[in-house]
Amino acid sequence: MLNELIYPTKFEKANATQAIIEFIIERYQITSTTFDNFDLEIKTVKNSILKKIIQS
Repeated sequence: MLNELIYPTKFEKANATQAIIEFIIERYQITSTTFDNFDLEIKTVKNSILKKIIQS
């Protein structure tokens, strides 16, 4: 049953060069989103720390 859930990897779908290019593009998109939302990440960390301090 679980064998049906296996999906081919990028390297199985495309040649090595194309797969590497796709990985680089995806990494760029993730990094770009992280920097674009950096203020939200800082707020989340700050709130998490404050919550733990208050609970102590």
